[in-house]
Amino acid sequence: SYTRRVVGMGKLSVYDKHPRRAPEDPGPPLPADNDRWPATATSGYSPKIDVEDHSMLLLQLANGVQASYHQCHYTPDDHRNYTIIGTAGRIENYGDLSTCNRWATIHLWNRRTGYSEQGHEVFRIPHLFGEHGGADPLLMEDFLSFLRGGPSTGATPLDARMAVAAGVCGTESLREENAPREIPAPPCA
Repeated sequence: SYTRRVVGMGKLSVYDKHPRRAPEDPGPPLPADNDRWPATATSGYSPKIDVEDHSMLLLQLANGVQASYHQCHYTPDDHRNYTIIGTAGRIENYGDLSTCNRWATIHLWNRRTGYSEQGHEVFRIPHLFGEHGGADPLLMEDFLSFLRGGPSTGATPLDARMAVAAGVCGTESLREENAPREIPAPPCA
């Protein structure tokens, strides 16, 4: 289902307080990410930083589902985490199949229980060849097939438009006093 209404909140609250390099200085090559933490002990940033370093969006989908999206650029860990909670259970991912981390699991909780660290079932995600755990080559293969007139197993152009519109409206809300935004319908073709 597509997002119909979004409200955002966030700000630039950490990286705007760090020493910047001169505008004419291209800056040194970036060290490994692990060497750039904690965020309060880093320097040499671009002279212009105007993007929020943490943000939150609340989304109301057309089918009644509610979702939230949270992003933080100064967190100590560097992987994405997704949690989906429904009336029949919860799933959550751990780990990352990036070039640095070669493992990822999905945990399933599907029975009523007290605290359970592992959940009721754990599914290991197989590592495939290519960046982002093998997703990049598959994504490009699907895209090229679509361009050649073949079927796409991924998102449609309308799906992409609606996802971008939700992000744009969420950013507008965040930057304009957290006012809720209705996602505009796509223009007629």
